[in-house]
Amino acid sequence: MRKILHLATGGTITGCAPEYPQIAELAACFSDSTDIEKYLTLSLKVYADYSMKIICNKDSREITEEDRKALAQEISNAHENGIKSILITHGTFTMPETGMFLLENLPEDILSDVSIVITGAMYPMNLAGGDGLLNLGASISSLINADTPLGVVINMHGKNWDPRKIKKDAENLIFEEI
Repeated sequence: MRKILHLATGGTITGCAPEYPQIAELAACFSDSTDIEKYLTLSLKVYADYSMKIICNKDSREITEEDRKALAQEISNAHENGIKSILITHGTFTMPETGMFLLENLPEDILSDVSIVITGAMYPMNLAGGDGLLNLGASISSLINADTPLGVVINMHGKNWDPRKIKKDAENLIFEEI
C-alpha cells in the first residue's frame, strides 16, 4: 500500500477566505467536514497509508519563504524515510509560487523520485457546491495511480497542471494555463 504524507498549509479548503465573511457563517454549520484527515480516512477510505502534518495554517498570501523551506525540508525528510507521495493542501492565490519554489529548491534526485500534488479550493470543502472534495479526490487519485513519479504538479478542477504554466483567474474562480 502506498504511503501518502499530507502537508497542510491552510487556505480556503479548510477554512474561509477573509474577504467572504458570509462563507464563514455557512461553513460553521458543517465544521466536521473541514477535517481533511477524517474525510480521507473515514469517509473516502483512501487506499493508502495516510498521515498528515501541519506546516502552517495561513491564507496563501501570507505564506513566506520560511514556510516554503519548511515544506521542502519535510519533503526531503519524507523521501529519506521512503515516502514518495506527498499531498500539499494550500491556498489558491500562491499555489504556483510554492510549486515553482519546490521545483527550484528540491534536489533533482528527489524531484525525479517523488509525486508532489498541491491542491486547494476556491470555496471551503464543507460548502455544498464547493470544489474542495473534487480537488482532494483527484489529487489522491493522482498519487495512488501514478505509475511513474509526477515531480511537482498542481491539481485543480480534476486536472494536473505544471506550476510554471498556470495562473489563478480570481474573478472567475478557475485556474488556467498561461
